[in-house]
Amino acid sequence: MAKEQCSQFFLAFLRKRKTLICLYVVLAAWVGLFGVFNAYLLKVLIDRLSGSLGGFRDLIAPLLILLVNSEFHNMSWRGINLVCLKLIPPIKSEMTRDLFDRAHQKPYPFFQKRLSGAIAQDVAIITDAFERTIGNIGIRFIRGGAQLIASLILMGSIHLGYSLLFLSWMFCFATVSVLVSKKVRAYSREIARTQSEISGQIVDSFSAAKEVKLFGGAAAESNRLDRFLKRWRYAYKQKGSFFLKFYLLQGCSITCLIFAMTFLLIKQHLVGLVTTGDFVYILSSTFLLTEMIWANTELIDQFNEQMGRCAQSLSHLLKVENENCLENLKEGIVKKGEISFESIVFSYKPDHPLFEGESLRIAGGEKVGIVGRSGAGKSTLIHLLLGFYSLDKGRITIDGQDVASICRESLYQSVAVVSQNPALFQRSLLENIRFSNQMASDEKVLEAARLAGLDLQDALDINASELSGGERQRVAIARAILKNAPILILDEPTSQLDAITEYEVKASLYRLMEGKTTIAITHYLSTLSEMDRIIVLDQGKIIEEGTHVDLLRKNGKYADLWKAQVGNSFLVTQ
Repeated sequence: MAKEQCSQFFLAFLRKRKTLICLYVVLAAWVGLFGVFNAYLLKVLIDRLSGSLGGFRDLIAPLLILLVNSEFHNMSWRGINLVCLKLIPPIKSEMTRDLFDRAHQKPYPFFQKRLSGAIAQDVAIITDAFERTIGNIGIRFIRGGAQLIASLILMGSIHLGYSLLFLSWMFCFATVSVLVSKKVRAYSREIARTQSEISGQIVDSFSAAKEVKLFGGAAAESNRLDRFLKRWRYAYKQKGSFFLKFYLLQGCSITCLIFAMTFLLIKQHLVGLVTTGDFVYILSSTFLLTEMIWANTELIDQFNEQMGRCAQSLSHLLKVENENCLENLKEGIVKKGEISFESIVFSYKPDHPLFEGESLRIAGGEKVGIVGRSGAGKSTLIHLLLGFYSLDKGRITIDGQDVASICRESLYQSVAVVSQNPALFQRSLLENIRFSNQMASDEKVLEAARLAGLDLQDALDINASELSGGERQRVAIARAILKNAPILILDEPTSQLDAITEYEVKASLYRLMEGKTTIAITHYLSTLSEMDRIIVLDQGKIIEEGTHVDLLRKNGKYADLWKAQVGNSFLVTQ
């Protein structure tokens, strides 16, 4: 299946360029014929030199054809270079864009399970496999096929027996090669899998380089990498040992063919059935073809390795995820921003349900805080609302529209999220803020930055990597302001900030909440004092709800959390 999957993916891009592909095949075939024609012209020259015909005049025609053929050969190669130039860059660009888009269409769990570096490497492996297939492997296969067909025809024109002998040998050679190809592909897939694991581990370790240094974990990381390298070495040795035996068998079969050809040629030359030129041509063609077949056998190994790595990467990027199987999704129209969780059931593991029939209604424009200990289900509730995971039962609606039936793009246009660790691109501050609204003018971006508390009018071109933690959080707030979505989600927006910066950012958040349906998750309960309602979650269950003051008076779970933060001296009656 590896070859078929990769071939179908590549053909989808090649079909649009049939003329170039035809030209590619013709030129590659002509390049293959060069050696065959030269060998036959050499036969003609030898026959005329050794015959009684004669003089220099009889040699002019084959010599001229030899020179013209040499120039055609040169022009054919330049033609192949030109065709590859018109094929590879545009198709590789289209392929990269297609894979990039496919990856971004994957559901959220895909990015949790796969390292970002491994996903990027998958794209590089597939596009590189295409370039090597078209730029090298394909040319050599076509050239070899043309050489084989032309040589057998010309051999048959001298004596049919030589063509039949070579075909018999080739049939046995090809049969054995096909029989072992499945085993070769299995070895190639295993090597590709172990290489992918090694790359993933290297990326994972380097992405946490700071922690590796702080905890003195370099030696432990090296030992961990050694385990994956050991698996790769074992897979590589298995494949190498197999090919060592296989190539030894192939070499012996080639020696037997050359012996048989030489024996027959000598025997027939002695009785005058073949000329000296025939002798030279058939023997040189045998050497040429066996060398080509040997090289192409090694090429098949390279091709299988490329296809194995390509199939491994495609299996990740082309796999249909359950969350993306919904067809005929509707455009969501959100105006009020009313949210309803209706008897929702969800579990990460079948035998460990998190939510079991919980319901919650949030009115349009209402500001709701969600609190609870770690693992209570706060972030999961938000992820379910955003469609990152599918419910087992129940439904979630926005303005009466089932989230499961809303087109993801239109859903996300209706929601703005400010998270605890906002991801910023290695781009300018202006580009990072405008990312939430690509059509926004510079004036609107500056206004959003000002409302978020960013006083950087003269520094919008600085790289986001130069920003402090507080400034990064303000960029996330500015994005949400610029997006101006009817629903706002605050997921621990101040958890990474010091007390003074938190106080300053809080003012920007309150401005952002105005007129929007807001869901705020935080461990800093003081941030929620202005909320219309606070929901307390515990192991996926709503155990308390009310205003900040009401919940303190109840002296329940929320009051316990509050006391733990501000100290037991706080008087609940206040």
